[in-house]
Amino acid sequence: MDFKVPDRLTCPACGSVEAMACAFPIRSATTDGKGALMFDCADCGTGRTVYTEDLSGCYEEDYYSYSPEGYSSRRKFLKGLMYKYLKFLPRSISHRWLTVVPPGRTGKVLDVGCGCGNSLDVWKRIGWQTFGTEISEAPAKICVANGHDVRLSFKPAEAFAGSTFEWITLDNVLEHVEDPGELLAELKTAMTEDSVMTICVPNYGGTPSRVFGRYWDAILPEQHLTHFTRKGLEALIGRCGLRVKATSFQPRFHLPTDNVARFGQPAELETAQALAQKWKKSAVARLVTGGRMTEADGYFMTIEATL
Repeated sequence: MDFKVPDRLTCPACGSVEAMACAFPIRSATTDGKGALMFDCADCGTGRTVYTEDLSGCYEEDYYSYSPEGYSSRRKFLKGLMYKYLKFLPRSISHRWLTVVPPGRTGKVLDVGCGCGNSLDVWKRIGWQTFGTEISEAPAKICVANGHDVRLSFKPAEAFAGSTFEWITLDNVLEHVEDPGELLAELKTAMTEDSVMTICVPNYGGTPSRVFGRYWDAILPEQHLTHFTRKGLEALIGRCGLRVKATSFQPRFHLPTDNVARFGQPAELETAQALAQKWKKSAVARLVTGGRMTEADGYFMTIEATL
């Protein structure tokens, strides 16, 4: 693999050829602060990880979604109960607290990058027929053992050729993909006019990303390739022939400072902690009082798309 920094880089979101430029070297404890640069798009704000050395060894089988301990039986039961009664709440409210909310009906759900099936377990509990794809064999076997039709594949629509789904989910998956546009275009073939695709990603356009910059914990250079803003992800969805139905943002109540504490200056850490605390109070206040959640408020961003 060639780790030479490219002279020209096409934005993976909006497709701009001339707008990508190196913004900063990424400083992540998971890679010892080395091996990657962030390129930002001047047109849509999307970021792209560019490798300067091989980081593949940092992406191990202990990745969090590969752990069945991530959801206890009690937690799955409570989440199932919660999702069952979400239909009685306006989606504008439920999406303020939850990144992935099922459509109001049941049917076949395809969870792309399903890990060991923690979400599929919940969807099955509330009446969905559960399907998924994984690229790692161990978690896929756990899914199959738990009664889900999960296949080992990098190409979900091809793995279920000829099938369509009422609901397709990519929960913190799209940022891992080399060519996110190619994946969305492929998944489009598994949709009907009534299908919904739910995409959740870390929000590169939010205040946490801007406060921490090169030290933001969600950059994860060994795992996350594309860092989406609202403008960028909505542009990508449109370029793939899909329509944005709704966009929502969700805060996170814990913002790790490990990276800036290890690699930053004391003044940077102090500033980041103060700004993060200010953002957290503001976002939580809007969440609780019913104020509109903006892109600045969101640690995560969720978009529902249709044909």
